[in-house]
Amino acid sequence: MLTTDQREMTVPGGGVYRGDGEPSFRRILVPVRAPDQAYPALAVAARICAPGNGVLRLVHVRTCDPPLPIAGRLYLETPGEATAVLEEALLAAWACGGPRATTVVVDVRRDDVAAAIAWQAAA
Repeated sequence: MLTTDQREMTVPGGGVYRGDGEPSFRRILVPVRAPDQAYPALAVAARICAPGNGVLRLVHVRTCDPPLPIAGRLYLETPGEATAVLEEALLAAWACGGPRATTVVVDVRRDDVAAAIAWQAAA
């Protein structure tokens, strides 16, 4: 059963103002490792993004180890498992009253996870 995190929060600087002095955002990126771990962030992101009719961008990074000479790349999850993680996170975002959302699975080496998330945020 999903529950919403109802903490009060202020976001300093930036954002689009709704007219009542409260900030809202048009785009928020939420990295998702596992839906149950991402739920608090999804709830807050949906709450902040919804008033401005914003869009959530859910990103899951599918990691691999460096290529082996004989076997090639070794991924820790299948493409289907990675997609299922994002589908569950998307349902959780909608359950929190989240606005529109897009999803993307990024395949990178284990050492490049932070750079992949930063690249997605910049894009």
